[in-house]
Amino acid sequence: MKKQKNLSPGKIVLTILFVLLTLSFFFAVFQAIRSIREVDYSLDYFTEEYYLTCLQHEDYTELARISNRDQKLQDENSETVRQCQAAGFYYEAAVLRQAFAEAGMEEESSRQEALMEKYAEEMGDLEEYAQDILTYVETMNTSKSLSSEMDPEVGES
Repeated sequence: MKKQKNLSPGKIVLTILFVLLTLSFFFAVFQAIRSIREVDYSLDYFTEEYYLTCLQHEDYTELARISNRDQKLQDENSETVRQCQAAGFYYEAAVLRQAFAEAGMEEESSRQEALMEKYAEEMGDLEEYAQDILTYVETMNTSKSLSSEMDPEVGES
């Protein structure tokens, strides 16, 4: 004779609960895998409007940052974006030229000057901003000099 299993109501409830939890777990894993596969891993690049806004608001540091970030898209960008990127690179070269000149590194300063000329040509219709960028960089340097004259600890390392 076979021994009959005792199936108490508590065991039945626990078994049903275990099965439901297991099914819920597999469903959650399936949903997570599906959502990971649906993620768009393409990078977002900055718009033409954003480039122009940075240029018009004299946010040249941001312009240089996004220009460097989006540099690999050179062929896919519009002419306006390429000109804005040239302005960002122009700003970067102007800042470096200034820093190298202050450090007495004339060869590096001259190299940055040549890059500035190259980028000024690439700016095309936006070349008018080149003088604004130079003025901005010189103003940054002047304000730094003034603050170091007022507070002798500024500029000391």
